[in-house]
Amino acid sequence: MRNSIQLPLIFATALLALGVQAAGVPLAVAPASAALLPQDGGDEVVVEDKREVVKELIGTFEDHTKKKGEEDVEAIKVMDQLLAEFTESGPKDRASIVKALEKALLLPRKDSDEGVKEARLATAAAVCLGEMAPESVKPLIAATSGKKLRDNLDLLRRTTIALGKTKDERAVKPLLSLMSDKMPIVQGAGIEALGEFRELDQKVRKDIVEELLKLIMPIKSTVDTDPSDTITREQYDVIGPPTITTLQRLTDQDMRDLVEWQQWWNNNKRADWDSEDN
Repeated sequence: MRNSIQLPLIFATALLALGVQAAGVPLAVAPASAALLPQDGGDEVVVEDKREVVKELIGTFEDHTKKKGEEDVEAIKVMDQLLAEFTESGPKDRASIVKALEKALLLPRKDSDEGVKEARLATAAAVCLGEMAPESVKPLIAATSGKKLRDNLDLLRRTTIALGKTKDERAVKPLLSLMSDKMPIVQGAGIEALGEFRELDQKVRKDIVEELLKLIMPIKSTVDTDPSDTITREQYDVIGPPTITTLQRLTDQDMRDLVEWQQWWNNNKRADWDSEDN
């Protein structure tokens, strides 16, 4: 399955299917089973909603997921089709697709005889939901903030990364809260996901940078002064690299040393980061 997909909205096909031109119906008038969706240029076009193809795919997908893991591979293939359909769907179909994938994300699966967590279906659902903003933002926030994924930290990490992929500002606060998690892998996932928000207003980015430095600098200080503190060292090894990467992505700076980052922040926290002179 594709881990990421970005397809254009194919509005011409939808319009032909609706017979809009032949019927002489103005584009601003949508049939009862259609929705008006904005294009990048700001114009609205008619997109058919509550489509039978989406209903059938969801039904097939849910049938596969009910087999307790025996048909998860088949379910993932259908999920890929749902991801493609999502980009061409109206709001009702989008909501239905997201709801189906949200359920799949939280479905329990039996571990292998060796104790390995089985999470192929859930992981694929998380990846797809990361491409389904804004409808998927609330379900992903709920999943990363709740307890159901706590028994599989790798899945929680992947779901957290997916939340960042939505690039939705509503995700920032929940991701910042994960930075105080007791598990370094969860902290690191929240930090990595925050690197997706380069396009947000610089005030938000400054808040993120400030919180990152408040977290990492005391940890670095302990690591530098107390080599015997192996717990803090392990934490630093997990969250240090994504912290630097996220700082770079949010600021367009390329320092690697955290002391330099603190100095840069002290000198530039009130500067205009988006000006050509910065």
